[in-house]
Amino acid sequence: MKITLIVLVILISSVTSIIIQQQDDDLLPEVTAMLITAEPPESSRAYTYLMGIHSAAGQSPAATGHRLLAQIREQEQSAAPSSVSTTLNDELALPEGPLFCPFKQTGCLESLFANEAALAAAVQEHGELLQRWQTFLSIDDYAVLTRPRLSEPFPHYQYLLKASRLAILQSIRNAVTGTPDTALQQLAYTTAQLRRLLAQESHLVGKMVAVQLLSDQIDATNALISRFELQPARQVSPLTAAEKSLAKAMARELAGAAFLYQQMDGRPDLLSQTSDIPVWFVHFLFKPGISTNALLPIYQDFVISSELSPAEFVAHIEQSSVPQPQQHWIRNPVGTILNNIALPNMREYAARMHDLELKFRLFNALNSLNNNTQNAATKRFQNPYYPNLDASVVLDKDNTVCLDGPLPDSRGIRCLRGFMGTASRATP
Repeated sequence: MKITLIVLVILISSVTSIIIQQQDDDLLPEVTAMLITAEPPESSRAYTYLMGIHSAAGQSPAATGHRLLAQIREQEQSAAPSSVSTTLNDELALPEGPLFCPFKQTGCLESLFANEAALAAAVQEHGELLQRWQTFLSIDDYAVLTRPRLSEPFPHYQYLLKASRLAILQSIRNAVTGTPDTALQQLAYTTAQLRRLLAQESHLVGKMVAVQLLSDQIDATNALISRFELQPARQVSPLTAAEKSLAKAMARELAGAAFLYQQMDGRPDLLSQTSDIPVWFVHFLFKPGISTNALLPIYQDFVISSELSPAEFVAHIEQSSVPQPQQHWIRNPVGTILNNIALPNMREYAARMHDLELKFRLFNALNSLNNNTQNAATKRFQNPYYPNLDASVVLDKDNTVCLDGPLPDSRGIRCLRGFMGTASRATP
């Protein structure tokens, strides 16, 4: 009798343990809040237009975008959602050539002032793309309409990069042909519209594209003021909280991971294509809720990193490393392994937000000198990354003033270009 009772107790305990081991955790309230943030709205004329901006000449970007989004939504609602290709059989040609060189390339910006005929030809040849750019900027309801998925299709952001350059070329041509003040107004208008996009964008890729576009606008503005000895432009206001924060972008990143984990729940085929693994055993090894919750501290850190002041950001990355996902080797071994696969260090993206803020401040400081490079060479500038160190502007060879920062600046965001004839570098 005692043996039977012992066996029964062991059996009940084992069954109970297996049942408990299969139980997942509810999503944390903070995770749920981020997933809600990532939910797309019903409509956005601007995003629909952007999704079709690459449509063939003479076609409607809005109609093309609407058709592509309908296909994407159909896939999102299917039992086995897959990626939708947004590539078209016939697409608007993208401009190429030396006029579209990256501004960080030595001599690029200055070369745009050298051939007015080339500027006119580029603007005329790609007039339809320029018109689409102007239309896109005029629509103010931008919001990403696709659901967060790791395989979701992105808009063709390369068209924005090329179109923005076309608009800069048009402004430079206006200045060269006698209306520099009008050109400056065009750049100021575009800067304002791009700042709105920066605040509205929730794709991380799109956010970084907006940063690059704004950086180029400031460089081009500085070049016009310097080249034509214009009066100082209006001061560029600091980045707002919405412009600077990566909160919406990180919400989408976390939501994409959460959806992937939910799709993996109870899928024996993901563990083995040959063995007949029971579903209960999959639940024993992998739990989507625990897996998603474990990622929360990482994405919270990336958001915090973007919202600090530049000096606070320096202290933050010096005093703390990127958090690691919480380990659950007993209850969630497969999820723990997946979470330990290297995530990109998105503090680098947060740094770009701070770099853009520095560029605004540097422009304001040197623009107040009428871009007189002799004065700029003796200008003392307080680098917001290192407020306790006084930085002096040191002349360099590439018509550029750059600021030091805590992380590499591969995009050249914290450099101000366009000083015609002389260049500078700011070092502490």
